[in-house]
Amino acid sequence: MAMNFFEAQQQARSRTRLLVLLFSLAVLLLVALTDIVVLIALAFLQADQVDPNTTPQLPWGYLLVTSAAVVSVIGIVVLFRLAQLKKGGKVVAEALGGRRLKSDETDPKVRVLQNVVSEMAIAAHRRCMYCQIRVSTLLPPVFRRPMR
Repeated sequence: MAMNFFEAQQQARSRTRLLVLLFSLAVLLLVALTDIVVLIALAFLQADQVDPNTTPQLPWGYLLVTSAAVVSVIGIVVLFRLAQLKKGGKVVAEALGGRRLKSDETDPKVRVLQNVVSEMAIAAHRRCMYCQIRVSTLLPPVFRRPMR
């Protein structure tokens, strides 16, 4: 079950591309459905004002404003969420229900986890020796999600 790091990275990139594509399709579908609802609403509101001698035209102004409003709301929500996630791994871990492990934990499995994280942080620091950062600042907080 061992996996090559580069294979895992490529799979993650592929999944990310797929998720971005699906999100974009969802936004387009939401815009289209909102425009259809606006067209139906306008048809009902203007049903008595229809002149049978003229060709009906689409209300492009209404559709443009509606589409821009939907895309704007989605964009604002995405930017807000990105701003939340930029605060770091702590925010993500807590959002997923994780609790921060204390450094004086007595559970042997927790101690092993903390030791692995510490060793990885030290190894990462050794790779970039030119970074004049103390090792103690590289030891990140460790979070654990409760088991279900």
